[in-house]
Amino acid sequence: RVPHGLAVDEHKLQQIEAAEAWLHAEGFSQVRVRHFGDRARIEVDAADVARLMGEPLAQRVARALAQWGFPQVTVAAYVPGGADRAPAAEASLAFSFGGVAQLVRAGES
Repeated sequence: RVPHGLAVDEHKLQQIEAAEAWLHAEGFSQVRVRHFGDRARIEVDAADVARLMGEPLAQRVARALAQWGFPQVTVAAYVPGGADRAPAAEASLAFSFGGVAQLVRAGES
């Protein structure tokens, strides 16, 4: 869940575990949360990406992960060994200053 070469510590593992448990409780069976410092990449089955990115779930996801120390969240289809690979497509969930989750597709600003 952490790219090779980066330090793994108890705090990072707790962040990942909490985020994955929350996503499982939301009904996602295949979930990986990849830890990239203050950014998390959520990987789910390709068929579940649209559901994860849809409102109101996207807003709840962004808020939940922010509370575990991930102010930046991206979403991609699950790829085994994905912590060390760039996904083919990735989109971001981010808060505006008003606290509303926004969807920003990769390459957009």
